[in-house]
Amino acid sequence: VQNLLANVKKVNESLVGDLVPDTLTEAEIHIILQNLLREKVSVRDMVTILEALSYHCRVNKDPDYLTEQVRMALSRSICKQHQNPDTGELPVVTLDPAVEEQIAQGLTQDGQMLALGPVFTQRLITALNQEIERVIGTQGIQPVILCNARLRLPFRRLIERLLPQIAVLSYNEIGPSVRATAVGTVRVDMAQLA
Repeated sequence: VQNLLANVKKVNESLVGDLVPDTLTEAEIHIILQNLLREKVSVRDMVTILEALSYHCRVNKDPDYLTEQVRMALSRSICKQHQNPDTGELPVVTLDPAVEEQIAQGLTQDGQMLALGPVFTQRLITALNQEIERVIGTQGIQPVILCNARLRLPFRRLIERLLPQIAVLSYNEIGPSVRATAVGTVRVDMAQLA
């Protein structure tokens, strides 16, 4: 982190000076960079990352909140990384509105974790896995999951151990120039849950 900050300081000294160490510590920036790298988000554009941190850390210093804000600032490169190289389209699998609503009801009070019933969770993971496999099998492409921004991080944490290769993006991360193409929808039969 020190080396990354030193490199940015050569180009934009005031950006680093205004942010570190008075507003954010190197350790806090380290956590945010780890969060990004955990989801295979490139941290090469340190100027954009630090600009986003500088702007948003005045509102909230929570690392998860700041990571999500940085993701939005990096949305163009995140989308590009997942676009189909032949067509330029971003293949997405969406969550059925009833599924998103059920997940939203399971958010903990701080909005960071999910408290879902085991039956629903198992059916959700199974439905998600089947839909991803169907898309890969029929279209030969690896889609991303697209969901509400409020649900993105908790949903990613829910599936990351079982489906680590699946990227989860929020609607806020899809820029106006990105052609997102819906290739599937994850549905869970809610009637069977009662």
